[in-house]
Amino acid sequence: HLPSVSPWLGIAEGMTDPAGTQSVPLGAGDRLLLFTDGAIEAQSQAGRPLGLAGLVGLAAQRAATPDEWVARIAREIARYRRGGPEDDLLLVGMEVQ
Repeated sequence: HLPSVSPWLGIAEGMTDPAGTQSVPLGAGDRLLLFTDGAIEAQSQAGRPLGLAGLVGLAAQRAATPDEWVARIAREIARYRRGGPEDDLLLVGMEVQ
C-alpha cells in the first residue's frame, strides 16, 4: 500500500507536486491496483465500510487477467454494498510483464 502524498487528482487544473512522487520495485507478474475512495468507503447495509483491509483481501484473490481481476473486485464491492450508500468508484488494474 502506497499512501497518497499529493493533492487529489483533478482538484485544480495544473496542480502537480513533484515532491509527491514515490517509487516501488515491481517484478514480472506483480499487479497494481489504483482506486478512488469509493472502493474503501463502500458501506454494507449495516453501515460498515469495506476499508483498506477489505479491499486488500479482495485484491489478493487473483484472476486470469488484470481485466477479470478488476471486474471481480468491482462485483464484490457492489455485492458488499447491497443497497448501501453509493460513492464514486474507479478501479484501474495493471500487471507487470
